[in-house]
Amino acid sequence: MKIEIEDIHILEAEQIFINGSKFDKEERIPFIKNLETCDLLAVPGSGKTTALMAKLYCLSKQLPFDDGSGILVLAHTNVAVDEIEKKLKKHCPNLFEYPNFVGTIQSFVNKFLANQACFEKYGSYIKRNEDDFIYKDILKKVKSKKGSAYWVVYNAAKSKYNKLDKDFILKYDYQINEEEAEKIILNLQNAKFLNTKLALNYDYKKIKDSNLSEFEKKIAIEFNKILDLNAKENSALFDVIKSFKYNEKNSYFTSERLNYNLQTSTNSGKELKEIFEESYNSGNLIFNDSFRLGNEYLCNYPQIKTILQKRFKYVFIDEMQDLEKFQIDIIDEIFFESDSSTIIQRIGDKNQSIYNNVREICDWITRQAKEPKKYKDLSLQNSLRLNKTIGKLVDCFVLERSGGYTVRGLFNFKNEIGISNEKLNAENEIPPHLILFTNETKHMLKDKFEYLIKDFKLDCLEIIKDKKSEKANFKIVAWNTVWDSEKKEDGKIRLIDVFPEYSKEAKAKKEYFTTLSKYLQLFDQEKKTLESARKSILNALTTVLYYQKIRFSISQLMDSIKTYRNDDGEEFYENFKQKLYLWSFDIAILKDYEVVFNSVKNFIETDFKYWFLIELTSESKEFISTFTIEIILEKEDIDETKLNFDIASVHSVKGQTLIATMYIETAYDKPVYETLKLKEASKNKSKKKQESKTHPLHFEPHSCEGSNAKQALKMMYVGFSRPTHLLCFAVLKENVKDDLEKFKNAGWKIDYDLAPINSNSQNVQE
Repeated sequence: MKIEIEDIHILEAEQIFINGSKFDKEERIPFIKNLETCDLLAVPGSGKTTALMAKLYCLSKQLPFDDGSGILVLAHTNVAVDEIEKKLKKHCPNLFEYPNFVGTIQSFVNKFLANQACFEKYGSYIKRNEDDFIYKDILKKVKSKKGSAYWVVYNAAKSKYNKLDKDFILKYDYQINEEEAEKIILNLQNAKFLNTKLALNYDYKKIKDSNLSEFEKKIAIEFNKILDLNAKENSALFDVIKSFKYNEKNSYFTSERLNYNLQTSTNSGKELKEIFEESYNSGNLIFNDSFRLGNEYLCNYPQIKTILQKRFKYVFIDEMQDLEKFQIDIIDEIFFESDSSTIIQRIGDKNQSIYNNVREICDWITRQAKEPKKYKDLSLQNSLRLNKTIGKLVDCFVLERSGGYTVRGLFNFKNEIGISNEKLNAENEIPPHLILFTNETKHMLKDKFEYLIKDFKLDCLEIIKDKKSEKANFKIVAWNTVWDSEKKEDGKIRLIDVFPEYSKEAKAKKEYFTTLSKYLQLFDQEKKTLESARKSILNALTTVLYYQKIRFSISQLMDSIKTYRNDDGEEFYENFKQKLYLWSFDIAILKDYEVVFNSVKNFIETDFKYWFLIELTSESKEFISTFTIEIILEKEDIDETKLNFDIASVHSVKGQTLIATMYIETAYDKPVYETLKLKEASKNKSKKKQESKTHPLHFEPHSCEGSNAKQALKMMYVGFSRPTHLLCFAVLKENVKDDLEKFKNAGWKIDYDLAPINSNSQNVQE
């Protein structure tokens, strides 16, 4: 029996998902009714996820299907899956029951392929799939052995910082001028201690015996000492460890930090393999390992493909642009065979492929691009989030335009804001604001953003009453947030340099951390129940057991505690549950982090040790050793007259609709800032091409070339496409001072002055 979407169910979906408004007949209705294999390319704010929800709702009304098959809904992140469940489960609970499956690509591969493969190969089911936690454990083992594998990692870490340039010499001795510094470098190169890339070839004896001056010898020796210190830092070693990928088929490790494949036949390769396999044998897999095992399982048991094809009649994948090739390939390997009857629909925006690394070209190649005669791509090009002006600006940043992709902003203010017309542009919209700041005035950006929001009365909109907090409406975002393993460059700015209270780890909503202190503070505090706090405490306890080489899940931990009794036969379990409740309440509601930390630490060092008959290892002791404040306690010193902003990375706001956004340009790589990356890429390389070069910030479709510029285009495309009403772009004044007239003529409102704004001082605007 052929399944079709019924109009009555679309009407119901309109009531549920868009408050009784109508899905347009040009783009959304054709997609909702389409039940053929296709790809949907959708612009920011086009309502693609809402349209997918409507389709799933309509299909759920016809469950169970006559042939006993079901629906597979996949997304890239747990957050996206949670959002789908939150919006759909109460309206169509049958979608979340057998034979259907709603989850991440990772959870699907683990459940149906990798978990069994892991048991068959390593003797353990999957317990953890958390890269940072497992890589840190691998690094500890590499460091503790201090064998040949350690020196491979150390040398790779060292190479990142190995550049003895004139800047180092000038900082080392301020009496040296540039000409003298360049001469020292030339002498070191002539003596073969520096190569053409200025990397130091260090040999203490040869340097001491060389004809270099004593000062030149001292420079080389001191530079090597600094290299050594940098390379031995945990963050530098960790970056290298994270780069290793095990190619089991060909028995070697690959890494972008090495210029060769590390064969497992070498001492260092063999040692590293043993450490990785020890992790696998315990059921701890790195993210990519699930897909490696999943592919092996498909090769060993090809019949599983037929079983899965029969189980899932429809496969829907949201945020397709975030998938990497190995994830795309395994889904196609299962469902996209010539004789498969499974319908696959993939939904996303190629220009928003910024997950993990910002990719110039998205790994997702649409069906139409591969087989244009057989498949047709669908598109949603009307943005219901962006107004006409912001839509036009965002369209200038489009990198991939397959299928005539164009961003068309349709959002209309409808006289909802009580501001005078002279403050609006020709389209009756708030013009985008270019805000100029310096290193000395960067701390004033938040006040400036608040001033503009209040000036345009955006804090009085009706929509704010429907949202839980102002943070959901007004956000300050940046591409680069903190200085991780890199050394902070003098004078360069990232988000944490503007807002020292910003915590990258606190924003991440991770489940696993490296200290007890973080477990008790960095759990998901947005949820209003105690569940997140409870789960984080239990994860901390399983982490202690992990360091004791006891591999327990939370359920196994609870089951184990149930079995303990004291000499009088009293059960510990009820007492433990009471402790767990009080701890959860105290950190989630009272925010007594340090009090709970001391209580949990004492519990681990007493009762917990006794229950499991363990002596704490050095790793366990380090894990519970110190309490440090990880987040700002927002209850303290809140000024009720101030607006409540969220400060976040561009990555974290992807998919969100905001009322106002301030995007702050930040430092990364060369050229350093976004404005400089685009300016460099838009330079007229030759007089013949002079007229063809365009600049997206001047409301011109970009003609940028080069990796750095293309990455900047994608980040700014995502960041600029969040707000409905007000977009602010905060830039270092020195980066745009020569182009201000071009910005003004293009339609930007330029804010020159960041002086404190109060009743006695008026901000100067052009």
